[in-house]
Amino acid sequence: MLCAAIAVSGAVFMILGCVADAKPVFTLVGFEVVALVSGVLGVLVATGRLKEGPALAFAMIAGVVFAGTVLGYLSATGQRDFLRPNGKLGSIPMGLWLHGRVIATLVLGAVAAMMVLTRDRRSLGLFVRGVVCGVPVVLMLLAAWKFGLGGGGTQQGSGEVIRIVGALVGGVLSLALISASGHYIIRAFEVSRDPLPPSGT
Repeated sequence: MLCAAIAVSGAVFMILGCVADAKPVFTLVGFEVVALVSGVLGVLVATGRLKEGPALAFAMIAGVVFAGTVLGYLSATGQRDFLRPNGKLGSIPMGLWLHGRVIATLVLGAVAAMMVLTRDRRSLGLFVRGVVCGVPVVLMLLAAWKFGLGGGGTQQGSGEVIRIVGALVGGVLSLALISASGHYIIRAFEVSRDPLPPSGT
């Protein structure tokens, strides 16, 4: 259903890119041709017509369509606010199209990931470990963005030393957590290629 919706929306906005504005937006038309073809390929994979590597196929379709959607929106509207998009193609608002397409590609990517992670009972555990290691890094980045790392030249003495030491410790801890998270997540997706140990061992 997702791939069919992507294909249909690609066909519709391919046409709109030609006629909705005073001049055709050829970049949008090109990206929508890619979305149309990708959606059709996704339908063929989902229906079993193309049987090789369905998870990889869905992941590639999701990535290509996601990138094409973002770039197509930029080329058609010139707007960079993706959270509250108000760009238009002629008189047609593009916000709903942008959010709907992005959500569809994220769901399709999640489906592809689950297809791999459910092949082997070890994968989900490794993936969870990777997420657990990654969450503190995200929280530290959010805290640094919200409160800032710089002292603005106003801190002196022991306060400045504490800030520098805290930044160094946080940086080293972040690198360690990122490495662990990446290792576990990569391992989660490749562990299904390894034979399971015999039961009882």
